[in-house]
Amino acid sequence: MVLDLLPRNIGALDCAIRILLGTALLGITFFGPQIYFGWIGMGPLLSGIAGYDPFYDFFGFSTCRRSTR
Repeated sequence: MVLDLLPRNIGALDCAIRILLGTALLGITFFGPQIYFGWIGMGPLLSGIAGYDPFYDFFGFSTCRRSTR
């Protein structure tokens, strides 16, 4: 998607879930009880935007229907 340097290994539904989850966790940090736990949302948010997860790559797992590389 955004980063063409990395092979895409996250499908569209997985991307949408990651972006929603990451946004919700970051929302907790800024608008909720303002705990630092919400910064964990940066991981799912960035991997959802990029369409790439290094843990999926390490374990050879992919939710993408077709390989782009």
